[in-house]
Amino acid sequence: MSAYEKASSVLLSGLYYEIKRNIMRGILSDNMKSELELIHKVAKQRGLYLPKDF
Repeated sequence: MSAYEKASSVLLSGLYYEIKRNIMRGILSDNMKSELELIHKVAKQRGLYLPKDF
């Protein structure tokens, strides 16, 4: 079980938006998009909607 699967839905969505925002600001590299994909996958399994526009 991954850390994303163990995290609460609130934490998961907050982490998603924080990583996405930091990629857009140039603080994190585009390589972090793979992390967004992992978070998106777990969110989808939980029935949460996260926009996939990365």
